[in-house]
Amino acid sequence: MIRLFNVYYPVRTLVLLVGEALIVGCSFILGTFWNTDNALLFKNALFIEGGYVRILVLTAIVLLLSHGFDLYDSSQLGAKLDQAFRLLFVLGLVALVLAGVVKLFPGFLPGSNSALLGVAEQASPEATRSLRTCVSGGAALPVQVLADFEKAFGCTVLEGYGLSESSPAAAFNHPHRERKVGSIGTPIEGVQMRVVDLNGAEVPQGHTGEIQIRGHNVMKGYWNLPDATKATISPDGWLATGDVGRVDEDGYFYIVDRTKDLIIRGGYNVYPREIEEVLYEHPDVAEAAVIGVPHDSLGEEVGAAVALKEGAKVHPDELRDYVKERVAAYKYPRQVWLVDALPKGPTGKVQKRDITIPTTESTR
Repeated sequence: MIRLFNVYYPVRTLVLLVGEALIVGCSFILGTFWNTDNALLFKNALFIEGGYVRILVLTAIVLLLSHGFDLYDSSQLGAKLDQAFRLLFVLGLVALVLAGVVKLFPGFLPGSNSALLGVAEQASPEATRSLRTCVSGGAALPVQVLADFEKAFGCTVLEGYGLSESSPAAAFNHPHRERKVGSIGTPIEGVQMRVVDLNGAEVPQGHTGEIQIRGHNVMKGYWNLPDATKATISPDGWLATGDVGRVDEDGYFYIVDRTKDLIIRGGYNVYPREIEEVLYEHPDVAEAAVIGVPHDSLGEEVGAAVALKEGAKVHPDELRDYVKERVAAYKYPRQVWLVDALPKGPTGKVQKRDITIPTTESTR
C-alpha cells in the first residue's frame, strides 16, 4: 500500500510515509469501528498511480466532514475524539500534498474552503504543485469561493451532488465533459434525475422545482420508519430530495436552495443561496448565511449573518447596501449582523437553526 523506499528522495519519502500512515490510521479507526457505512466508502479512497496505491482524500468526505460524527456529537468524549482525529487527518493530508503525491482531492465541503484558503496564503505555490483537481460536495459551493480556491491552489474544482439516501453520489461535473460553474453537473451512470412541481409533475427546462432521483444508488428505505420511507420514495422509485433546483437545455442541474430554507417575505419567495452568492462576492466576506427573521406584517424578513476575513473591517450597512445594488428590492437583507464564525455541525455544514438573531440591529 505504501511506497516504502526511495533512496533519491529520503525526506519526501518520510513525509509520504507519515501522511499516509495518519490518513490510513484515522480512516480505519473512524471509518471501520465508528461507522460501517463509512468503512464501505473508505475502499473508494484508494487508487493506483504508477504501480503504487495512493491514498486520495475521498476519505475527507467520510472522515474530516463525516456525517457519521453526528452520532457522537452529544458526548464530550465523542467531540474530543472527533477533533483529535480530524487534526491528525489534516496533518496527514498536508504531508501528502507537500510530498507531491496528491493530484486529486475529492470530497471537501464548502464549509472547509475558508480554512484551506487561509492556509493557501501562507504556502508557496510549490507546496501544492501536484494538485490538479478538487471535488466539492455535501453543500452548495458559492461560485466566488470556487473561483478563489482555483486561483489560490491552481487547480480545477468539480462540483457534485448527492445525499446519504443516494449512497451518496447522484450528479457530477464529469472531467471528460464540459464543466459548468455553478452547476452540480449531470447524473452519474445509471441514475436519473428530474425537477418536479408540488404535484409531482415534471417542469419545463429552466423552471424551478424539487429535484428527484431514481436509480441503483437510491436507498431501500429508512430503518423501521415505513411512513418516512413512503413520504420520501415514490412507488416507482423516485427519491424526493427536498432540494429546489432546475435543469438547463444540456441536462446540467443547478441547486437553487433547500425547500426548508426558503424565505417568504410578504408573499415573495427569496432563496437564501442567491443572496449568499452576492455576499461572497464582497472581498471582505469569509462566510455568509441568509435566514428568515420573523416579522409582524411580512411574515418573514431577510436577514444575514456574516463572518469577515481575518483583518477585515466592514460595517453591516455597507454589506447591506452592497447586496441591495445587485438584487431585486424585496430580496436584499434588511438586517445584517457580524459574527466571528458561523455555527457548524460535525459535518462542517452551516447550522442555520443555531444562528442567533440579534434584537438590537436596525433594519431599513
